[in-house]
Amino acid sequence: MSELPNISKKTDLDKEREKFAFHSEKYWIEIKTGSSKKANSEERTLAKLVEKHEKNGDLLELLTPFLEHDSPALRLSSAARLLKSESREIAISVLHELLENPTLIAATAGAVLRVNGISRNSSFKRNA
Repeated sequence: MSELPNISKKTDLDKEREKFAFHSEKYWIEIKTGSSKKANSEERTLAKLVEKHEKNGDLLELLTPFLEHDSPALRLSSAARLLKSESREIAISVLHELLENPTLIAATAGAVLRVNGISRNSSFKRNA
């Protein structure tokens, strides 16, 4: 019987990952179509989902698989949200990798790094 809650938790986490993936991709679809209002709605949905898992203590478990995903949008979305976690160094590496292709996602990855005080050549926060 003790295995049942773990199976249930895994299933729930898989469903939550599907939601995260859907809304991350949908955000970029809305950006590309010029619908900032809809994109902002997707971002709020993602923020609520992340906040829920921060409170549950399973944010790393939720987002870490996306750091190696084929989708740049999912890698960006998860890496940006893991900068203040135990996976900070990996998240920074992912953001640096995203800078390699000149796209809107690369520009956003660069902005995320700058806003968090992280230089392109370093994974450490700049001194203020």
